[in-house]
Amino acid sequence: MNRLERWRLDRGLSYDDMHKRMGISTPGMICKWCMHPDHTSYQMPDENERMVIQMMTLGEIPANSWSDGQSGVHSPKPKGGRNGRKQ
Repeated sequence: MNRLERWRLDRGLSYDDMHKRMGISTPGMICKWCMHPDHTSYQMPDENERMVIQMMTLGEIPANSWSDGQSGVHSPKPKGGRNGRKQ
């Protein structure tokens, strides 16, 4: 799970709550940031947005943690060949 998504869920915040707190135009953008990096709709926040996230989370999600694709996020994709089967 994405670290921002975990942070959001742990605090019981909706995407709408977060977009209002951050001053982001739509809650849909927050949703894209909270997706797993392997998801096709995932988007990484830009540098300014990452700084806002860092401030909002009181440093729990540092701005530079996004450069590594949210390290510590495990991929749900199966290992191995097609459909997770070894070839």
